[in-house]
Amino acid sequence: MTIIPLESKYYEEFSILYHMTGVEEAKQILESGQIFGNDNEKHANFSAIIKRPDIAKKKEVTLRFIWKGSQCAYFGDPFGKGVLEFNKLPQPVIFHIFSDSPPENDECLKSKNYWQTNVYPNTQGLVFDGIEDILVPLSPIPKKPSKLKFWKYGEEIKSYDFIVSKHNSIKELRALANLKMNQSFKVPAYNK
Repeated sequence: MTIIPLESKYYEEFSILYHMTGVEEAKQILESGQIFGNDNEKHANFSAIIKRPDIAKKKEVTLRFIWKGSQCAYFGDPFGKGVLEFNKLPQPVIFHIFSDSPPENDECLKSKNYWQTNVYPNTQGLVFDGIEDILVPLSPIPKKPSKLKFWKYGEEIKSYDFIVSKHNSIKELRALANLKMNQSFKVPAYNK
């Protein structure tokens, strides 16, 4: 395990953080102003420089945040080691996780195996910057079924209600995102 301060030349591109999740979970994040994960350390999981749908539990929407604080690069496996700390930088600090060794000589940081970015509990300063992607396939809203076709009505109304519900959820998410734009979010403190 090695932790080094992120070089200033990488700050801007690593400061854009993406969080992929479900539509309902995204609405909960935006309503609460908080984000956290289910890992033992309860850190929030993000990706920077590249989007990582392969490590997301749900892949319906991507929220975008900006981080303006300190950043460092962690080389190794941080999982199960508790909350990471790096006191050589002004707090709070976020950790960009790489699964291999630190760069040597003139080797570029971006050539290393980036895994994800961890933001640990009791961290404030994530600024919501909008919805990057909505990945939920939306069918056009069909014409509301007629009860005249009673043998098909139950099945058709169920499908219709599902499609309308998805459209309404996305509409609510977009409205909420507009309200929360540029607001500060946090990873709440976690007490075991």
